[in-house]
Amino acid sequence: MSDVEDYDCPLCMEELDISDRNFRPCPCGYQICRFCWHHINENLNGRCPACRRVYSEETVEFTPISAD
Repeated sequence: MSDVEDYDCPLCMEELDISDRNFRPCPCGYQICRFCWHHINENLNGRCPACRRVYSEETVEFTPISAD
């Protein structure tokens, strides 16, 4: 494992901004950007690309960014 984390969305390959880095939509830990998560929920099957679990609002982990 590398000490430097990869900060690109594995789906769209865009760099994850600071708010996306604090967004984990699935308990399996697979991290994607909020844009791709929304696209999967609205236009596709609503499942995690990694573990195939259905996305749920209750399982989304998001740590808000402080104003500091």
